[in-house]
Amino acid sequence: MEYWVDGYNLILRKGWNTKATLQQARDRLLSAVTGLGVTVRVFFDASKPGAGGLQSGSPSTRVVVTFVRDRSADDAIADALRAAPKDTVTVVTDDRELRGRARQLGANTCGVNRFVEKLEKKHSPGINPRNQGSKTPRGDKPGHVSKKQVNDWMKYFGFDEDKDPLA
Repeated sequence: MEYWVDGYNLILRKGWNTKATLQQARDRLLSAVTGLGVTVRVFFDASKPGAGGLQSGSPSTRVVVTFVRDRSADDAIADALRAAPKDTVTVVTDDRELRGRARQLGANTCGVNRFVEKLEKKHSPGINPRNQGSKTPRGDKPGHVSKKQVNDWMKYFGFDEDKDPLA
């Protein structure tokens, strides 16, 4: 399983560029995906060689950084999907057009917020909600949802939880 991340889409959607330089935001993203235990390819648009301090290197052998200069990162992701075993790739983006293209090419997709939640969960210690002394009345809890229902909805929205190594 691999994650292919639309780098600037994630950075801009999460606002990581507002309190840092673009280089710092790229480094934050690359640092966050390091240590996931799976290959992560991060695609960035680059208008011209050397633009914007493109010195971001890969912090890990499992993190592959691609600066796309001759077309958009979206097009590069779609082109790469045509040559990859699709069922092993999850494209991370909030770009509706790219998500649609990825699904048409047989890849799984994941939204930016869900992916960042997975990153945060992977990098933080587990918390058992039963040990937090919650006073939530039993009536406020959602009803039971079967695993089949969850899987059906996940597949409907283009994300196959069974193939997700971070789950």
